[in-house]
Amino acid sequence: MAERDRVLSDQVICSRAQCSALAVCLIHWRNPQIHPEGRHKTWAACTDHRGFLTDYLVNRGFPVQVVELSQPGGPA
Repeated sequence: MAERDRVLSDQVICSRAQCSALAVCLIHWRNPQIHPEGRHKTWAACTDHRGFLTDYLVNRGFPVQVVELSQPGGPA
């Protein structure tokens, strides 16, 4: 992973409803029917909800990019 693609996690919480777990990744996505090419939305996902949130978007045909979060004090 390139250094520019790394994001430091400092208490980022999962975007899934009713979840308060720490996120392990960010999911960048856009709806091509309403968002121009350069615009995207971002959801944070914990380990348990990463697959659910990604699949939800991919099944709707939305472009998706997942970026891993680096945990503070963890390996670089």
